[in-house]
Amino acid sequence: SSLFGKRWGGIGLSINRRRGGMMSYRASLLHGLNLNRFVLKNMLSDIGDEDASKPISGGGSNIRWLAGHILYGADRVYAYLIEKKPDRDIERKFGYQTSARDDSAGYPSLSELYERIDHIHEKLTAYISSHSDEDLEKEIKTGDRLLKVWQMLIGYIMHEYYHIGQIAMMRTALGRKRPFG
Repeated sequence: SSLFGKRWGGIGLSINRRRGGMMSYRASLLHGLNLNRFVLKNMLSDIGDEDASKPISGGGSNIRWLAGHILYGADRVYAYLIEKKPDRDIERKFGYQTSARDDSAGYPSLSELYERIDHIHEKLTAYISSHSDEDLEKEIKTGDRLLKVWQMLIGYIMHEYYHIGQIAMMRTALGRKRPFG
């Protein structure tokens, strides 16, 4: 089946749970989340707050805001899974309707943002690990729509990786070495 069904226009990805086929939902989700954790850690480990707060172009995003936006996404997804409210302070600073501020005043440090992201990644890993593929097939309310749990999680993982790619480009603009040799 296509990743998000017909609604998403068949973006070319699929997860097939047949024996001998591709990975299970759980294995695919854990692989994607663990890859994101590894790459994000390497992207942020040598960046300080000063460089992380520099916009790459006039009024554009910066690494610190993108890390906060990744935190916002992780917090929101986990909140949906455990049926709690997401952190409204993080939403106000880094949500979908926000943009990077030139001075980054009021933002947590980059290391704090990373620690919080990693903590939620641990919770997401535990959640995924403790649920079967059948559990991940169940629908969950996300805002005003229903998605299967695995669909919500893979969508989040892909969204996060997109922003990690932006951080990689910003590292280059800042003159940083590639984190992977």
